[in-house]
Amino acid sequence: MLSTLDPLGMPIATEILSGEKADDPLYITAIERVRSILKQSGLLYIGDCKMASMGTITHIVLGGDFYLCPLNAKLAPREQLAEYLQPVWDEKQELTTIDYDYADGKTRDIAVRGASRREGFELKFLQKVEINEQEIFWEERQLVVHSFAIAQTEEKYLRERIQKTSDALAQLKIPRCGKKRLTSSDQ
Repeated sequence: MLSTLDPLGMPIATEILSGEKADDPLYITAIERVRSILKQSGLLYIGDCKMASMGTITHIVLGGDFYLCPLNAKLAPREQLAEYLQPVWDEKQELTTIDYDYADGKTRDIAVRGASRREGFELKFLQKVEINEQEIFWEERQLVVHSFAIAQTEEKYLRERIQKTSDALAQLKIPRCGKKRLTSSDQ
């Protein structure tokens, strides 16, 4: 784990892990180390989907900080994603362009294909946890994005798997010594 001070990229805290244990519980330790060094709140913690556990994000919020992380399949199962996307499919959800400011100073759309096809939207939820019989609330924003880069990569790998399967099926038609020749698909 690495904590850095942006925009400098200056390291603040580093954790080197051996890899045989789950690193989920170590986020809170790393966050506490950063807080003890910087002694301020309002920080943004960016992590992977394991940082999205309710315990970790609650700890971040209670410290007056913010978080940004992708949701894993447990936190955003397929059924929930389908529920989020149904208004899009019904053309009732307005979509927005999502862009990124690159280091070269240029801003490029990362979730849009053409001016008329926008591919992202934001949802807001009220999160609630109970700690020591006290309810704590905060607003969580979730961005639902269709990433064209990821879609293109997945399409490429799908096409490769289809080609590999097609090649394997073609090999079944080649006559070989001691093998019965296939003449129809139901053999």
